[in-house]
Amino acid sequence: MKNRLKQQVAKWMVGRSKKEPLLPLAELEKKHKDSSKALFNDSSYFNGLGKDGSYFVVRQSFRTTRGNEYWLKFYFPDIGQLELKNFQGEEGEGFQQGALRFECLEMGKRWRVLYEGAIWQGSIEHEIAVDLVFEGQRALVDFGRATFPERTAKALAKEPWSRAFFKKLQDMKKVHVEQGGTIKGTVVLNGKSRQVDWISVRDHSWGIRQWENWERHVWLSGVLENGEVFNASFIDYKYLSGLSAGYVTDGKELHFLQECPTISEFAKHPPVPEEGELVLGYSDGVNIKLRWKIYGNFDFIMDGKYIIYEGMAEYWINGVKGRGVAEFGRIDQN
Repeated sequence: MKNRLKQQVAKWMVGRSKKEPLLPLAELEKKHKDSSKALFNDSSYFNGLGKDGSYFVVRQSFRTTRGNEYWLKFYFPDIGQLELKNFQGEEGEGFQQGALRFECLEMGKRWRVLYEGAIWQGSIEHEIAVDLVFEGQRALVDFGRATFPERTAKALAKEPWSRAFFKKLQDMKKVHVEQGGTIKGTVVLNGKSRQVDWISVRDHSWGIRQWENWERHVWLSGVLENGEVFNASFIDYKYLSGLSAGYVTDGKELHFLQECPTISEFAKHPPVPEEGELVLGYSDGVNIKLRWKIYGNFDFIMDGKYIIYEGMAEYWINGVKGRGVAEFGRIDQN
């Protein structure tokens, strides 16, 4: 009876947050700062995956403490891996750290990714110039609508409630948007130019982020050959587990994730399954069978505490092929 009552209260809390008005597009597309929160974080990310096996990721994270973060890594089959490292780019007014810049060309639709300077292949330094344009194929998705109240309420209800617990819930509150599309342009390495034409997913989120409070997460997201976009995301915090969110598009229609397994049910042994299959239920009675196969990856460690395996994967949804990211993260056990 007590747990049932907690579920009802939790469902009311989650439902109330989902009724909050969606933010205007201009708010979703700008960099956010909050100096009153020591661990506030604004993170923007783009990836790109080519039919030839090439891929890249880039990320900028602006933080009130601990210093800003950046990712810029490429993989080309004829070259190997290139990465930006030992970078001390000064933060600019918008999404900029030195020569690494993201520029909004059309809100909710088109962004430009620019970088010119050094990049490394192991201990070898190269010169690179990057000029890429992302174009969304489907609408920008606000994850404020992508959670299922009943599932979230069940996760909340199974935890012991206290003032400290609810303080942590406030700290984990974030805005998160995502969009699938293409990213095209030029990459000039040591004066030699190559054109790239990749499918892409971009991501923007802001709020408090403490990597040491994350236990595990999985982010499966990509673009299918028919232009549709999908996402299935899972997270276990140290103080709250079993959270999930996601969406799948059908033309202009959006369907949000409602039924799915937990991380421990599909990614425990091994913690990063290079191949897998999930049956997922979305709103409006949409059910899909999602299958993936990872063929490449980048690795990152966040604040020396949290390990991210940034997998690049082929996907199949109900037989339709696509490509995207299969990201698996976990707290460092060492």
